[in-house]
Parts: sequence; structure tokens; C-alpha cells
Amino acid sequence: MSFNPVANEPIGAYFSGRRTRLFSILGLSVALVAIVLLATSVGSVHIPILTTFSVLVAKLPLVDIAQTWQGTVETIVLEIRLPRVILAGLVGAALATAGATYQGLFRNPLADPYLIGVAQGASLGAVIGFLLPITW
Repeated sequence: MSFNPVANEPIGAYFSGRRTRLFSILGLSVALVAIVLLATSVGSVHIPILTTFSVLVAKLPLVDIAQTWQGTVETIVLEIRLPRVILAGLVGAALATAGATYQGLFRNPLADPYLIGVAQGASLGAVIGFLLPITW
């Protein structure tokens, strides 16, 4: 085994860390796809996961799948459930980014929105939104 004098560690340890990171990213990506499929198939109308998968894959370019599901199922999956799942993922990513930004900015792993009053400002905005007689 060769030795890396700069990092003072064997070179094999570097590749082992990269391999672990690669498997972690791959595993989390598979978990994300599985969760999106599960969340898209769950609702008041029962749609099996395989049908949901077929509907989503049928919309990919260069994929030709015979349509064995009803048109209403496709509408439910593509126009109602999938946008909600994607929006939920984006909101979660935005909240995670905001939290990581707070923690990095204040160099405090326990930093939260109450630290500088953001939560109180959001509460005030919500109360004003409830009290104003604005209809959409």
C-alpha cells in the first residue's frame, strides 16, 4: 500500500472514503425515488405503486409503454399528486438551506429562527394575513 506524505495517511483510505460517499449518495438517491413513488401513489384514490411508476416512466422521452391505466389515474398522478410532492420537496430543501445558513452564519449548531426574531416576524405576517379581508 502506498503512502500519501501530505495527508499523512495511506492512499487507500482516501479512495475508501470516496467509495463510502458514493454509496451513500447512491443509496439516498434510490431512497428519494422510492419515497416520491410512495408519496405519489398514496391518496384518497388508491393507485398502486407500479401503476404510478408506469405513468411516470411513460412520460419520459424515448420510452414506449402501452397505456394500461385509465386517463383519470394519469391526471391524478401527473396534475395533482406529483406537483404537490415536488413542491413539498422544494419547501423542505429551502427550509434545510435556511437552517444550515443560520447555523453557519452564527457558528452555532443549535441556531434556530428564534435567535434573531425571524419566527416572530413570520408569526406577525401570518396574523396580518388572517386579519386582512383579502380573498383570492
